[in-house]
Amino acid sequence: MNIPLSSRFLVLGLGLGLCLVSLTEPLTAEEIASPSESGAMVGQVDQGREEGPGVELTLERAIDLAVTNHPQIREADARHQQASAGNRDARSRLDWQVRVEGRQVHLNEVPVLSGFPSALRMPAIEFGKKDSRAAAITAQKVLSSGGKLDAGVDSTRISAEGLGLAAKRSRQVVAFNAEREFLQLVLAQRESEVAGRALETAEEYLRVARSRREARSAAEFDVLRAEVQVEEARQDLIRSKALIATARAALGQTLAVPVESWHATEDGLLATASLPVIDEAIRMALACRPDFAGAQRGILAARATVKAARGERRPTLALVADYQQNDPETTTQINRWSAGIVAGFPVFDGGHGRAAVDGAKAGVVQQEASREALRNQIEREVRQAHARVESSLNQVGVAAKRLGLAEEMLRIAHVRYSTGISTVTEVADAQTSVTRARQGHVRALSDLRVAEAELRLAMGSFSRESKQ
Repeated sequence: MNIPLSSRFLVLGLGLGLCLVSLTEPLTAEEIASPSESGAMVGQVDQGREEGPGVELTLERAIDLAVTNHPQIREADARHQQASAGNRDARSRLDWQVRVEGRQVHLNEVPVLSGFPSALRMPAIEFGKKDSRAAAITAQKVLSSGGKLDAGVDSTRISAEGLGLAAKRSRQVVAFNAEREFLQLVLAQRESEVAGRALETAEEYLRVARSRREARSAAEFDVLRAEVQVEEARQDLIRSKALIATARAALGQTLAVPVESWHATEDGLLATASLPVIDEAIRMALACRPDFAGAQRGILAARATVKAARGERRPTLALVADYQQNDPETTTQINRWSAGIVAGFPVFDGGHGRAAVDGAKAGVVQQEASREALRNQIEREVRQAHARVESSLNQVGVAAKRLGLAEEMLRIAHVRYSTGISTVTEVADAQTSVTRARQGHVRALSDLRVAEAELRLAMGSFSRESKQ
């Protein structure tokens, strides 16, 4: 078939651009389907290629590393432990408080009272001994604190529960960040693979263009244009490797470990789940979000603080007992014991008690307002994440349909070319459409997985963080 020179252009799909090579003769089917395996490419064909397989990293392993090492989780756990210790301290004040003391005394001179009238016949009185020992035990228990101590126990317990929920939310956020960065690395690897194949295709067509020039069936301009396209493809490949390095750096920061030459494997990636109805998603978020449950705990803790403040203005009652033993006993240091009940009632505190109650009530209002603000924030996050998932699902469907149509178009183009109905340009155009459609499908799937992870985080159902 004779084709005018002005219309003999081969459109090469590189995935990252178009390579136009004018030919005086159409390429054969073998030249289109079978790239050269000789490796004798022009220029530095290995520049930007992958150095090695790297360290295999699964999503499950990435999340485990992040949850184990991230300082945000250690800080949240420490806050929870500190609050739990405070609750144990508050409970201990309701129990018996027992204190034991002992002392050893040596006097260089014992005070003596003497000089009584002889008629009284009183001996001298020694105020102690040169060496003496004493032991004492004191016990105290609060019988009634006006509700102050009980309210303090409730407040510290509820606060500890709230910080425990905050620690759980921190795990969810860290796990989500690890999954998101992992998916970005997967996407960068896929794009690098596409760029690598595009470079191989450009180099093969450069080889064909040079062989055609040597056979005087192609112009020097065609070779130069092919060389330019090879360098452009190599530059795109180098850029894609930089994206991998950037993704690895971001992943290393999220995992809180030194950056390695990770290769993200796709084992363990969650399959696409059905999209819940928006109202059901919001209901689940309010029921499952640890931070919203923590906000509820904050209100309860603030109300317990009000009770504790009111207890400051109520009478208190405590049981006190002590026993002291001296060795040796003297006139002024004898063995003794005592027991009693101590009652107290605040008569005048200058308004301290009322101010404490008013301040605690204001704290309740503040916690309630914070809960409502968090409720609105959760609803907004769920709606936004739900919309992104819905949009991503539609985009994946469109991208899959586009890819199927492009592959069918390529099949028909091969059939037409093999029967001599069309030119190789039509086949190359169809191949370019398939490459672009495949790239679009890969990106759409990646966006969908990130959007689904965002929705799970917004709904509080990010369960991967439970593995510690």
